[in-house]
Amino acid sequence: YRGYIEGALSLGIINGTIEADGLHFYPKKEITLSDAAVIINKILGAKADGLLPVFLDSEDIPEYAKDDISSLNKLGILTSIEGKINPNSVLTKAQVAQIILSLLEYSGKINK
Repeated sequence: YRGYIEGALSLGIINGTIEADGLHFYPKKEITLSDAAVIINKILGAKADGLLPVFLDSEDIPEYAKDDISSLNKLGILTSIEGKINPNSVLTKAQVAQIILSLLEYSGKINK
């Protein structure tokens, strides 16, 4: 994965984790919805309007991901489940499939 990670780092899509011994990226570590939202929105470049949609768990959204989750929700790429966005949950295969299809719809590659 090294080449992909280096490419994404150089494009500013991912940041990695800075530790005492340098920059690390843990490719086998699970990813949360919040972290995925930040990465996806860095690719799309959607601008936030500063208004976070009301989710039952809005207070659980990390500060660094609020604008990205808000932007992707307004574009229909991230959706809530029973009023919750579950920002700190690990993505399931179903969520990844929903995000991919929503991205394809947003890009015009497929129609609903």
